[in-house]
Amino acid sequence: MPLSGADGTGCFDTLGNRLYEGGGDGPMQWTSDDGETWHPASNGLPGLDGAISLATIGNVLIAGMQYNGIFRSTDSGNSWDPCDLGGPTGAFYAMVEHDGYVFAGSNNSGIYRSSDSGRDWELDSNGIAETRSWYPGSYCFAAYDSLLFSGSPLGEVYRTSDDGNHWQVVSLHSPNDLVLALAVIGKTVIAGTMYGAYHSTDLGLTWTKLDTALFHNGPLSIVTHGSSLIAGIERTVMRSDDSGTTWQPFDQGWLSGEDASYLIAFDGYFFAGSYTGPGLWRRPISDLAGVSNAPLSQQDIRSYPNPFSQSTTITFTSEVQGYANVRVVNQLGTEVARIFSSELSAGEHSFVWSNPTGLPAGMYECVVRMNGQTHAIPLALAR
Repeated sequence: MPLSGADGTGCFDTLGNRLYEGGGDGPMQWTSDDGETWHPASNGLPGLDGAISLATIGNVLIAGMQYNGIFRSTDSGNSWDPCDLGGPTGAFYAMVEHDGYVFAGSNNSGIYRSSDSGRDWELDSNGIAETRSWYPGSYCFAAYDSLLFSGSPLGEVYRTSDDGNHWQVVSLHSPNDLVLALAVIGKTVIAGTMYGAYHSTDLGLTWTKLDTALFHNGPLSIVTHGSSLIAGIERTVMRSDDSGTTWQPFDQGWLSGEDASYLIAFDGYFFAGSYTGPGLWRRPISDLAGVSNAPLSQQDIRSYPNPFSQSTTITFTSEVQGYANVRVVNQLGTEVARIFSSELSAGEHSFVWSNPTGLPAGMYECVVRMNGQTHAIPLALAR
């Protein structure tokens, strides 16, 4: 169904029980009732320059702008402060939190990295620009374990295994083909470009073009949900249940013929927005027959005891097999403990966080990421 929203959607992200919509050509807004009502979140942002990328780390919300750099909010979007990037940077079309860092991709000045929840930034393009006199842009990100991938406008995917200290450049063998979307499902990486779609079964080292006329113009956005891939194509939506090998139509009139430039799965719905078209759309995940279950929900994650002083046991049940990352972060989003990072089978799993020596008493978060879905629960450390 269509929702009342901005004229063009810049991006989506979530913080707590809120879904944020970047605005694109209009003001940023958020909803906490699955899109029934929307509230402004643009106080401190410049003019009508909406966000075109969003990321969260801890309780901090970070927005990448089309004309005015990066802004940061520590009060859930009620107010915003500009970040000092040291000069002109272009438009920030991509942003992601990974391993306690925030990465931001500019369309013409490379990749930036922040290690302090978006306060300070550094250009982070080692390995990308050594053979060039300029920094190619970055338009999307995806992550698997310690690996982070980024898409370029030159038919390339950048790959780092050390939090951006060095990037490896891997060609898709399609020069000047803009990589618009990336997603990881299992150990398969999917890349959507202006002229097609590619997949890699060795975590981004080699790529094969998907031989399907459905991707003549390439996916504009890709999200994972459980063991399914959902891709926004020009004027339609497609679905794959076999890691991108085969695809089938998934629209059923959902978007009224608009492009699905941005997609997100949140709170039992798929939300979609078009950067060039009017409004926002949503559809219950349960309405879309054949979609596999999400790996877990926030309600599935528990900790006991909580509050605790010596140790706490974190338990959750996964509906599907997949790669899981379990870590603890402080209120600034900085990782203080890596509890688990590997493949998990379907079923119930328990992990113990014990003897957090050297950490002050206070509130922390256990962050669980599995098959592209991220959930967090509060942990109270007492002394």
